Amino acid sequence: MGVADGMYTIGEFYQKGLTVEKNIDIAFEWYLKSAITEQPSTEKKQEYFHWIPFEKFKNVEEIGKGAFSTVFKTKYLNNYGSYEEVAIKLVKDSNKNREPFINEVY
Repeated sequence: MGVADGMYTIGEFYQKGLTVEKNIDIAFEWYLKSAITEQPSTEKKQEYFHWIPFEKFKNVEEIGKGAFSTVFKTKYLNNYGSYEEVAIKLVKDSNKNREPFINEVY
């Protein structure tokens, strides 16, 4: 098991309340850490980082803002017909130079 797999497993523990108090917010943080570190394949990263049309979001709420980005918490209608909580990070001026960011994620 690699580092990213361990992070993912911790996320599952928090999501399901296994040996820890159930906490979806903390679960999401661990899933995100897993997705941006040592994922074994581009396919796995695409499960976490993909385009979601804005009309699928509901209850968008700003939860943090820094010098370079703003983070939002929202629910989106997934492909299975249910809503799940996600975070959206809007990086300042990210629309001007996307290539380095995309290469870093994938």
